[in-house]
Amino acid sequence: MTKLTPKTKNRIEKTTLFIVMLALAFIALAPYYWSILISFRPQSEIYATRSWLPVSVTLEHYKNVFENVAVVRYFFNTIGLTAVNIFTNLLFASMAAYGFEKLRFRGGKLIFRIMMLSMMLPGIATTVPTFLLLRSFPLVGGNDIFGNGGSGFIGTFLGVILPGTVGVYGIFFMRQFLIPVSSEYAESASIDGA
Repeated sequence: MTKLTPKTKNRIEKTTLFIVMLALAFIALAPYYWSILISFRPQSEIYATRSWLPVSVTLEHYKNVFENVAVVRYFFNTIGLTAVNIFTNLLFASMAAYGFEKLRFRGGKLIFRIMMLSMMLPGIATTVPTFLLLRSFPLVGGNDIFGNGGSGFIGTFLGVILPGTVGVYGIFFMRQFLIPVSSEYAESASIDGA
């Protein structure tokens, strides 16, 4: 039996690791490949064919989506809601973080610690209370976007925007950013008349 040199052992280990990682990558990417493959198959072949190679190609599903679903409207809704949430988070989180870090007030540290404790609560645990709270708000101006009356902010843009207006994570990260900033800047600004 021949003894392997350290260089040969290293090559074998790297090759084995590469093969294992390649196999894991194929396993991880297989569902994505399958869903893309299915999206290009005709409706009659989706359940009938189990082939991993394209049998016949059609764009009927994509045509159906763009003809029967308001994809462009949904896209711009998402862009608009995201922009509003980013703006409100930056605005309110920076103001709250500045208050917690630079302004000294009674109970500030306790309030901040309680907010940090709330970060341990999973978001899914607040889903039902948030829904009930949004449903209890009176809707000004009549019906929501679904034509429902009396369901509060459910089905409205405000119902999507309000829960994400400001978050504890944003306040925490903004405060961490403000910690190294010297308080002398605020003092010099107030001397200058700000």
